[in-house]
Amino acid sequence: REWCGDCTPRDSKTRKMSGMRRSQIHHTVVLFCCLAAAHAQDQKKPALKETDAAVMKELAQSWLPEGWVKGEDPCDWPGVVCTTVTESGVLSKSVATVVKSISLRGVCEHAAAIQTKDHWTCDLPSSLGKLSGLEFLYLNGNGFQGTIPSQLGNIKTLKALYLNSNELWGSIPDSLGKLSALEKLHLQGNKLTGDIPASFGSLAALHELQLQNNELQGSIPAELGQLKSLVQLDLSSNDLEGRIPPSLSALADLHALLLQDNMLQGGIPEDLFGASMRQLSRVDLSSNLLTGHVPLGVCRLDHLALFSVEGNSEMEGERLLCDSRHGRHADEENRAHCQQQMRSVLLCGRLHGASAAEL
Repeated sequence: REWCGDCTPRDSKTRKMSGMRRSQIHHTVVLFCCLAAAHAQDQKKPALKETDAAVMKELAQSWLPEGWVKGEDPCDWPGVVCTTVTESGVLSKSVATVVKSISLRGVCEHAAAIQTKDHWTCDLPSSLGKLSGLEFLYLNGNGFQGTIPSQLGNIKTLKALYLNSNELWGSIPDSLGKLSALEKLHLQGNKLTGDIPASFGSLAALHELQLQNNELQGSIPAELGQLKSLVQLDLSSNDLEGRIPPSLSALADLHALLLQDNMLQGGIPEDLFGASMRQLSRVDLSSNLLTGHVPLGVCRLDHLALFSVEGNSEMEGERLLCDSRHGRHADEENRAHCQQQMRSVLLCGRLHGASAAEL
């Protein structure tokens, strides 16, 4: 294209510089177009689902979290992550924005300092169960009171539920057993009472079940033996009684079995340390009412870093004790110490002379 007027190049040097300017202008225009396209795409992002928006508005009014400003998009609030999902309707599919994760700490303390109501309770509203796309709910360490809403069992997408280190009371809802996608359930450090729901046996994806430091009663449900993906089981410091269910010996991926400080009775099931339980690294059955001997199979647990049956006065025979003397997180050092302890006790000295049936 011809250049004219004062912009017309007069020599080769000028023409070269003009070409450079054209290149710069071209890149600037391209960048502007990209930014405009990105802005347009962002403008087309579907708004937060109406149900989710209503729930988040209620939470903001009830909890008064810091940074949750009225009138702003809840997806921009601190501790909130949103995502887009495709929903199937009767005739077509649609794209919607839903709340994917909520992570808050210190809610009740902050709210108590600024709220003006005479009668106010910092609790978990049942409306949380309407967040149908929620995957992660981290509400530990907030000082929440009251009971756990049964409606949480309606969130089929939930993968992690952390309600630990609050002041929750009452029983654990059976409905939580419907959370088929749940991988981590942390309810420890509350004032929960009642039985451990047998419905938990349906949580096929569960990796961690932590219910310690509550006031739970009754026996350990045999249904927990159905949790084939379970890695950590901590029921310590409760008021549980009855026998340790033999069904727990089916938990082949279990690394930690912590049942100390309860009122468990009877003998330790022989298969609890059998061939299928070789991943166990931490076993604490101390301070119960157990009787009988420690099964010989414990001597075959190569990964063992912690083992204790101390505080069971009616137990017989020699007892293995691996006390994690190098600290809770020094697994390699504790494992070496435990293997040394095994070699020093007569119980494990019988290992080489034992039959396969005994082991």
